[in-house]
Parts: sequence; structure tokens; C-alpha cells
Amino acid sequence: MKNTITQFSILFFLLVATTGFAQKDFYVGLKAGGNLSGFTTNDFLNTDVFGLQVGAIGVINFNRNFAAQVEVVFNQKGGIFEIPFSDSNPEVKLNYLSIPLMGKTYLSNNVTFELGPEIGFLLSKSTNTIGNFEDLDKIKSLDLGASAGFSFQFYSGLVIQTRYTYGLSKLVDGSDYKNSTINLSVGYFFKK
Repeated sequence: MKNTITQFSILFFLLVATTGFAQKDFYVGLKAGGNLSGFTTNDFLNTDVFGLQVGAIGVINFNRNFAAQVEVVFNQKGGIFEIPFSDSNPEVKLNYLSIPLMGKTYLSNNVTFELGPEIGFLLSKSTNTIGNFEDLDKIKSLDLGASAGFSFQFYSGLVIQTRYTYGLSKLVDGSDYKNSTINLSVGYFFKK
């Protein structure tokens, strides 16, 4: 898994380096914010766990109406596993290195709608359960999701983003649990 994370990090920085020639159409930034996350199943959706996110952003403007945005983000997610006929429903915290690949449509000079896939590589996992929660060891190391949201960018370079990410891949084989995350972040673009 570490090799895969390294490969995607190298890919991101190669993208940054190779598109540097388009100086006015390419810029990078940093972002940080909070996540409200939970698990979805066929029966319910919950948002029970608060986490943080911090990372880097790269944006390529193709024209006045469309851009692509690539991010490398440390993402804290999680939720509660509902165990039938049990008083102990463990809260699980999952830390990911997430790479959203977003298409951006400019609704105005400052407001964009963003849509695209997100791939997450599990870095660590923990639970508040005393004793053994056997499903913790079965959580998959790769998480796929679909993200949509809006951002508002000020002329100073400051940007506010809000996004919802719906998990497409099951966390554990034989289970319907998928990640579900709402986030709000603040960032800053370093324009040339």
C-alpha cells in the first residue's frame, strides 16, 4: 500500500511540474477543514464522527467555464457500526490519504460547482470498543467515492469549499457499510 501512496504522490507532483508552463492557467494551494462523517447502508445513513482534513490543491483552468482540480488530502473519516442485538456499537475512526479528481464548472467569477471521483488509501484505523471488534481488521485499504460540492473563491486567493462524498466501495466484504462524508474547508491559492 505504501508503494501505491508513493506512486500517487509522485503522479500529483509530476502533474504540478509538467503543467507549470501554463503559468496563468495553473495554480496550487493549501486547504484545511472539518469532516462530519458516518456510514451508509441499505437501511440507514448516519453522520456521527467529526474529523479533520488538510492537504494540497492543484487547479488547471482550461477556459473561462471549466477547470480540473486535483487534491492530495489527509482525511479523517469514520462512523458507528450497528451490531444487531448488542448494546456495544463501536465507533470506528479511519484515516485516509485521499485523492479527489474534480471537474470544476464556473457558475460565476467566484462560484464553482465541483464533481468527480475520490480514491482513498487507508493509513490507520481505530475503535473505541473495549475488547476485540473483528471487523476492524477486515476494513479494506482502498476506498472509492463520488464527490460533489461548491466553492467560493475570493479575489485575494482565499477559497471556501463544501463537499459531500458518497462511498462507492464497501468497507468490509459481506457488509453494506460505505463511507459518507460532508466537509467544509478553507484554503488559499498561490496564484502567479
